[in-house]
Amino acid sequence: MHTTGRLMSTVAASPTTANSLEAVLRRHLQHSKGGNVYAASAEHQRLLSGMYCYVKGIAAARKDLGLSDTDMLTDEEVERASCTDQKAIIERPICGHIPFKALKETTDAAGNYVNDRYQLRGEKCEEIPLLCTIGCEGSGKTVTLLHTTAAAVHVMEGMVRKRTKNATERKRWRPLGFYVSFAGGNVSIELHKQKFLPMTAIALRVAYSVIDDCCATRPKGGMEAAATTAGKKISYEEFATEVLAECKFRWDEETFRGIVAALRAVLAWDGPMFIAIDDFEQAYQHKLKKIGEGLRHVSTELLMSDKALPISCNANKQHVELYETYLAVSACCVADLVAAAPTLLLLHLE
Repeated sequence: MHTTGRLMSTVAASPTTANSLEAVLRRHLQHSKGGNVYAASAEHQRLLSGMYCYVKGIAAARKDLGLSDTDMLTDEEVERASCTDQKAIIERPICGHIPFKALKETTDAAGNYVNDRYQLRGEKCEEIPLLCTIGCEGSGKTVTLLHTTAAAVHVMEGMVRKRTKNATERKRWRPLGFYVSFAGGNVSIELHKQKFLPMTAIALRVAYSVIDDCCATRPKGGMEAAATTAGKKISYEEFATEVLAECKFRWDEETFRGIVAALRAVLAWDGPMFIAIDDFEQAYQHKLKKIGEGLRHVSTELLMSDKALPISCNANKQHVELYETYLAVSACCVADLVAAAPTLLLLHLE
């Protein structure tokens, strides 16, 4: 079984629980997606993967053009400057029918958040760093959150490369980004429970986002386990029910860490994760007080308890610590979020 050393997602679970949970994920993730960024829906995955490629392309073009990180050229200007024979070599993803319009401010804010994670970590709940995209419905906050995820993962990729030149280590410590959404009807399975468990719901969505949209799932048990049957992606409700049946943890945060530990084992991955949570208020049916309590609970467990990853670094060079978890959320109104959770540090993106 893959071990995660000092990672916070390692929990004291019984071998039976850990093995059975890992087996469930391994069966569903035999056709996992490639890449470094994940979203459950095919449309969000297309956008997120496209944005990740775009962010990497723009960063490479800035380097080729001899531009520094502080240069004020917009991404569109860099894109035009890098064109050859009037043909764009950096492809933009299409949002609906409109080409994605990248904002350098979003890229910079995501990078600053990752780089400042150590300085902003704090020792009290009042100092928890939380990256937040703000906007009403139709304003593009989801697109901004997807862009933020792509930009943050790219920054962390560079941080990993600076710490080790070993290809095996780079793969093991690769950063992964997960976009999870509480929009639509896929909250019903959790809302029907006596108490909504936010961290469990987030972990389930993180794992579910890695399943390929066009997959074949190996059947359970016996001789059938050697075969595969073609079919469409399992529904979130079915997946959540099956995973939760193997979770024998006492607390919400233990379940989160158990699911993530199993996911890490299946993916052979020990690196940092960036989790972007969209439409969190829908999980609490827009009840302001509960939104604030849930947000504080998630932030405290994921960020306050977080420790630097034990990845090698160049001792003679300054480096920024890499942590296991980075978190971003979307909100319709920053005033509501501040009123609901005044102790959280909000890094405002528009």
